[in-house]
Amino acid sequence: MMDATTIDKIERLALAAALANRLENGLIPAVLHDGKVLSLEHLNAGRARFRGTFNTTSLEGFIEYVGSNGKLDLSRGFIDAKKASATVFLNIGDELAPGHADWRATLELEPAAPYAALLAINGRPMSQREMTDFIEDWSANIAPDYGDGAPANLQRAISAIRDIKIKATSETNSVEKDFGAKRSALEEIEARSDAGIPPKFIFTTTPYAGFRERDFVLRLSVRTQDKPALILRIVGKESAEEDIAQEFVSLLSNDLNFPLVVGSFSP
Repeated sequence: MMDATTIDKIERLALAAALANRLENGLIPAVLHDGKVLSLEHLNAGRARFRGTFNTTSLEGFIEYVGSNGKLDLSRGFIDAKKASATVFLNIGDELAPGHADWRATLELEPAAPYAALLAINGRPMSQREMTDFIEDWSANIAPDYGDGAPANLQRAISAIRDIKIKATSETNSVEKDFGAKRSALEEIEARSDAGIPPKFIFTTTPYAGFRERDFVLRLSVRTQDKPALILRIVGKESAEEDIAQEFVSLLSNDLNFPLVVGSFSP
């Protein structure tokens, strides 16, 4: 049977061992257990520091949240202009005083419905029915451009597309020689409509909420086959995308008071 002195020594050794495994950094208590560091922060009444991720598709909401919580000496933002997305690390700090970079806000803009519809049909062959359905669905945004000063009569353009006719003409040349013969054939296929097919359309929309309205020029082409296939292609699409990206950077830079960089960053 152990005496009181022995029991007291055992208790003091056990307490010393427990204290030896306890890690104190002034903020978050932790212990060493089985070779691993385990945080005890969840046992406290509250977190030792604030952290988390704010996600939104709203430009206005993103600017409001980041503007309220961002600080010049702690926050940095990174913009992916082509994807219309941005990430701000609100507690990243700097090289001299780095932060944990675990409080962040992310923005991923969703295209406006007309702009999304425009991108979906760009360069895609459509039947006459599909083309007229698209024009009718977005009649508030689209207008034909005949290029000759004719009025932008949308109903005339729809009638022309519904009434496209394919006309084929051919010409054959034949040359007879003493030791052979030469044959050649030239076929011309033309798509026509009595109502007049417009060569271009103008599609007007804002690409994203909060952006300025733009006119997108769509060139119409017709593939002549058994049934005509119609294609609308955005003229200068790459240039338009660059202009939208520059506006995105400007909108964020004008409203936030800490550095923003075009690019990505992983802490």
